[in-house]
Amino acid sequence: MFLILALASCAGGGKPAVKGQKRPLPSLVTGKKATLPLDEQKRLAFDVFNEILTVSQGEDRFANLDRMTSLYLKIVNEYPDAPLAQESFLRLVSMFLRDYDPPREDEALALYEYFLKRYPGSPLKNAVENTVSRYYYGTSQWKKLKDFVSPHIRRFVETGDLKTPVHLFFFTEAKFHLGDYREAYKGYRIIQKRFPGSSDARVAASRLAVIREMVRKKREKR
Repeated sequence: MFLILALASCAGGGKPAVKGQKRPLPSLVTGKKATLPLDEQKRLAFDVFNEILTVSQGEDRFANLDRMTSLYLKIVNEYPDAPLAQESFLRLVSMFLRDYDPPREDEALALYEYFLKRYPGSPLKNAVENTVSRYYYGTSQWKKLKDFVSPHIRRFVETGDLKTPVHLFFFTEAKFHLGDYREAYKGYRIIQKRFPGSSDARVAASRLAVIREMVRKKREKR
């Protein structure tokens, strides 16, 4: 409980990176309500999705990114009530961050923000969020990563509920790389205690060893 409360000081006030920011929706989402019946939306969306699969399996997938993007957007804009529309948002965010060079970060985050508003209870919410988090992690954007996952840490501090180590791991890694070793130490200890057999706990153990060695060397210099 002490460790949980100790994180309150570092999690308070954090907001998602997209909160309150006016990012341009990438000439992408019309936001219009569908006029077709749901069953027809599902059928047509499935047809487009099959076309995307065909395009993506070509010899040069990266040469077809714009075509794939256009097709995913067709699903998003014309068949928004079909379950494949939510899947299309996930694929678009992933493509914009991982496949395009340079990454289309602002557009991906704008899509993410719109996705949350359009499908607040989507079962793919965590998958889309993890895609953004892993992008920040992989590109060493530690401040953005910390801010992005901070709402999850606030909820953890308030409720003590922590079903997976994912968000706390990202938050703690961000703190570590930002040089806030005191708070990182607390986070890694919680991961070790709550999820002792996880891969994140193994990383936590190595990070804790680094922090302890830094503390030892600092004391020796005194």
